[in-house]
Amino acid sequence: MSRTMDLAIGAAVGLASGALGCAALYYLMQSRSSEQAQQRLLYGIYRSDNPDADNEESYTPPLPPEVKEMLTSASLCHLSCNDKGDAPHTSLMNFTFVPEEEDLIIMTTRKDTKKYRLLSQRPDVSLLVHDFPQISRYRQIHLEKNRQYENFIEGEDKAVITVKVQRARMCNVKDQVTTWEAGNAKSK
Repeated sequence: MSRTMDLAIGAAVGLASGALGCAALYYLMQSRSSEQAQQRLLYGIYRSDNPDADNEESYTPPLPPEVKEMLTSASLCHLSCNDKGDAPHTSLMNFTFVPEEEDLIIMTTRKDTKKYRLLSQRPDVSLLVHDFPQISRYRQIHLEKNRQYENFIEGEDKAVITVKVQRARMCNVKDQVTTWEAGNAKSK
């Protein structure tokens, strides 16, 4: 996909962020155990490039091709569940999308977790899936600086890792330490 796209699946009203050029997809769904036979899905698209326009649309399954493509190509999501009066509980999850099974998303969890307890009490969930289109750009930047190490950078079996620096400590040859923190113009 050529643009950043977040996919949010949830049981409550979705709020789109104001990130430029983002498209957020919101789904209403209910998680289902093996005993539950029915699942309701509804989604809307919010395009943040024109926040004044009414850019929401609702659909029922089957899911549109671009959503199926994103769910098929991704494997990680953030699963959020909550209890009445409790703060949302969010977990990073591996998932498998099975379009042949009524657009089913499969995840697993241990039964001795807060997540499982919350899902047992309230089956409403929210999922956030991101397609990370900037990975290609970051890989290219890394490759341009390290041409001699192409075999460590290129390939489907290579992951791109980025780190946003929040703070740093620097020590000089006189053992003097300077500390820097993001958002703080003064060094300590």
